[in-house]
Amino acid sequence: MTKFRETDIFGVPVCVEYKVIKGDEMVMYYPDGSGYPGSPDEIHVMSIFIEGVDVYDILDSKSIEALEEELYEYES
Repeated sequence: MTKFRETDIFGVPVCVEYKVIKGDEMVMYYPDGSGYPGSPDEIHVMSIFIEGVDVYDILDSKSIEALEEELYEYES
């Protein structure tokens, strides 16, 4: 499901379009005694809008990663 969140980058208001991909649940023990630690949810930023213009392609990866971390905390 696509979601939108308003936030800011370097003090500039932006609207972020993103998807949340749910992680797998942990399994303590399978019948054979093994288990599975599960996996965390993932956030994928698809677009970043400033006044209706998508600026995703001009941002560096560190800025996008910081946004993904912020969104992950928001969704948790």
